[in-house]
Amino acid sequence: MLAFSSITARFYFLQIRQSKFFHNLANNQYTFTLTSRPERGIIFDRNGKELALNKKEKSAFITPSNMNNKQEMEFFLNEKYPNISDKLELSKNGNKPIHFCWLERCCSKEAESELLALNNLDIHFLKEPQRYYPLESTASILGSVNVDNIGISGIELLCENRLQSKQQT
Repeated sequence: MLAFSSITARFYFLQIRQSKFFHNLANNQYTFTLTSRPERGIIFDRNGKELALNKKEKSAFITPSNMNNKQEMEFFLNEKYPNISDKLELSKNGNKPIHFCWLERCCSKEAESELLALNNLDIHFLKEPQRYYPLESTASILGSVNVDNIGISGIELLCENRLQSKQQT
């Protein structure tokens, strides 16, 4: 009877009193929030011709803390992405674990095909908006954006508040 009472008390303590702790622990291990930038506003000339547009590009990422086949992925990263492999190795040696890591932002068609051909469930893809300029001659005036679609020069930087939409999670 005493053993039954102690087991019942332990179950109560774990499932009722510490339920929030274990719920948060599980969420921190298996969920993450990915914030993506929406498309930027289109820039037109005075005649209504489009000078700066958006197009969707695929980006590849992994979730190191939730991989199915870690050995296969480590071999692949050592071969194709040594800088990412080194970064993940550092996280194993006492630093904070990495839950999300970009493999490639705005993959080329060749890189995308190569990653898809691996048929690896640990490699995920996300479509991100990227800037496209149909007229190269306007580049010096329009400026450019970085990989996160934030204006870094020219009209893109000058009108950042008007061209950038709010982030989405």
